[in-house]
Amino acid sequence: MNRLLAARSPVSPEPMGFSSYVWFAVLILGIGLTAFIHPLFPFVILGGGCILVFAEFISIHWLYIALLFSAIIAFPIIPPFARHFSSPLNIGGFYIQDFLFAALFGVWVTKKIARFGSFPLRRFPKTLIQRLFLFHIIIFCICAIIGLLQNRVDFWVADVREFMFFSLFWVFLDEFSEITAYNRTLTVFLWIAILYGALSFIDSAFFRGFARYNSGVSPILLVSLFLILSIFLTPSYKARRGLLVVGFFICLLGLLVTFTRGYFLGFVVGLISILVVGASKQSVKITIGIVLAFLLIFFLMDYMGVSFSTFSKATTDRGEALVGSLDISSAERLLEVLAVLEEFPKHPLLGVGVGGTIHVYKFGDMVVKAGFVDWWFIHNNYAQILHKSGIIGFIATLSLWITVVIKASRLYKIISDPIARVILLSAISTTLSFMAISMSSPMFSNLTTNILVALLFAGVVSIERSSFQLQKLLIAEKSTDIL
Repeated sequence: MNRLLAARSPVSPEPMGFSSYVWFAVLILGIGLTAFIHPLFPFVILGGGCILVFAEFISIHWLYIALLFSAIIAFPIIPPFARHFSSPLNIGGFYIQDFLFAALFGVWVTKKIARFGSFPLRRFPKTLIQRLFLFHIIIFCICAIIGLLQNRVDFWVADVREFMFFSLFWVFLDEFSEITAYNRTLTVFLWIAILYGALSFIDSAFFRGFARYNSGVSPILLVSLFLILSIFLTPSYKARRGLLVVGFFICLLGLLVTFTRGYFLGFVVGLISILVVGASKQSVKITIGIVLAFLLIFFLMDYMGVSFSTFSKATTDRGEALVGSLDISSAERLLEVLAVLEEFPKHPLLGVGVGGTIHVYKFGDMVVKAGFVDWWFIHNNYAQILHKSGIIGFIATLSLWITVVIKASRLYKIISDPIARVILLSAISTTLSFMAISMSSPMFSNLTTNILVALLFAGVVSIERSSFQLQKLLIAEKSTDIL
């Protein structure tokens, strides 16, 4: 019986207090602001943190958290003509998170070798999600070899880098042995996202006249909104709900001023999935609260000179200022899909390989001249996967996404732990939301979103493995009682 109680109540580190979360959020933003002094400063500061982790002066978990948030530190000096507020700190094309990523894997591999004497490769994954993820990696590696032989190296490196951040799934799964580790990380992320949403709105409203599409922060705000809603649907989860209401309003406000239709669709899909899967007495209150939040936001924006008709026009007609009445944002995405379908019969099984491009017409902007170009960034994630890894890679990827949703939904019905329920509900809503948005934006082939998705996917597997262990202990306990 003692073993059973221990399994239900694992020993975990002392949880961080609210002030600790706030101070860590301020610290991360402060690191980003040091770029005002010199662009190298954030790299030096975070590099010093990596050294401390190697020397074991601080926990390795803080390196993961720093990696997670370094992906959303925007460069402070963004040209006024840049309509996307999403440029990260970089030096020569390398981002802060690239250095942190290298340090993270270095620490992980070093610990593995020190623990086992060599890096263990023989243990076969036990859960279906792990096996599908492994299959996904194998297919990607094959396509990477194909791409390296025939595609541009810079495009190949960009694709590999984004996939490597998705592979953090294995590191999170191995190092975050307790559910409280996921909870700490997601809590810090939440407060960072709220502050970032506030900064995004201030930038858009007071400095850009609501003329910049802050789509770079939209995935961050979406995940934070789903996380807050998951907490609201879990009454036993301990949180400062008054502050979360304010945080939800800020993140929703920040999301709306991005004027991005795909992310609005993603919010609706994620919201419906949360209300359906997490159906409870709180669902009605949450629905009413969201409606009131929307009304308050539109009243506030109308007061600031942005009427509902102006908002609708900015959302639906993003490209008409460039080419008459044609919405080039949608037109270019459609042309990309048609170009992929035209190429598909030539490479049906494994595609053109990692780093592949399509020959497609672009209407032109400040970066690309109008005309046919070899285009690497395919907005439709499904078309992108089909083009670069063929039907086999498409099936491998889609199977992984769908399995995560199914497993998380089943676990949500049987798990009573409040932290686990919040993580599961957040994973379900985020995955379904990103799958919807992937029709217009590559959500599962993006560096920032991959860090978040890897964390949530690992959380689902950790909860599933814990449920297996608990079931074994229950069976053993019954057998002991019989004897």
